[in-house]
Amino acid sequence: MSKYHDTEGEKIVEFFLEDEGLKFKKQVEIAKLQGDFADYRIADFYLPQYKVYVEFLGKWNSSDGKSKYLQKMDIYKKNGIPCVYIYPDNLGTLKYLFHMRLRDELEKHPGLRFQLFGYKCARTMRAVGNILLVFLGAALLVIFGSSNIQLNPEAVPYALLIIGLLLILSLYLTFSAVKNIFGRK
Repeated sequence: MSKYHDTEGEKIVEFFLEDEGLKFKKQVEIAKLQGDFADYRIADFYLPQYKVYVEFLGKWNSSDGKSKYLQKMDIYKKNGIPCVYIYPDNLGTLKYLFHMRLRDELEKHPGLRFQLFGYKCARTMRAVGNILLVFLGAALLVIFGSSNIQLNPEAVPYALLIIGLLLILSLYLTFSAVKNIFGRK
């Protein structure tokens, strides 16, 4: 029996999933699908946190490959299996397309509302990043001071102005990220 070897495209998708901090399983068997002639299908990746499969359609540009993929996609659809499909031409824009398709797939399946909410929260936190922590650290430093730092009393208004501007900037970035992620229908 030959051992399966990842294609180059699958390796790119795998590295992408790792870089995005998404937990996944590789080469996952999906058994006993209704209307399928095969005993089981193998999905390239499974994202357990979101209950979504990911398929890289590496042979999409060949007529035989495309035919097999269309059949697999039809079986998944008939069985209500959420799946993000990645085409070879998508690898250059994977970051944008993957997240758009994952969100669309989560929105399509009413049973995945909890996963959709978790996904939106995770994307918001990632978009906002550490800017709030930087602001909090700067504010605490100014408010409570430090034994190693001597703050010139004449510089206090400027320090407060900088902290205020950081607060406004962090709030703006936070609301922008929330609007971009949660505001899309």
